[in-house]
Amino acid sequence: MAASPASRKSKARLDKGLCIGCGKSPCVCKNTHAVRERKELARVEAAIQERNKSELQWAAEYCRTRARAAWSPNRKDRSEYWLRLKARVAEGLRKATLSSQ
Repeated sequence: MAASPASRKSKARLDKGLCIGCGKSPCVCKNTHAVRERKELARVEAAIQERNKSELQWAAEYCRTRARAAWSPNRKDRSEYWLRLKARVAEGLRKATLSSQ
């Protein structure tokens, strides 16, 4: 099966060490998965620190989703990271619920 034009374009950019999105090095689009993930991780950490109930609920769902997506029988450590983070979020949510009562 032949590669699609988009696939060929992405592969050519990767081979040159360029960003897949904008085609420049260093990246100027800042819309990469790694940047988005860092922002979301910062949001999870902030929710744990601030004990904001709605943010903690979002963080619990986010961690659950990431753990399911990262699960692989050969790389259990990836999903375990998200499960440990989800446990921290659950503990923060429990404390936030107790303090609001």
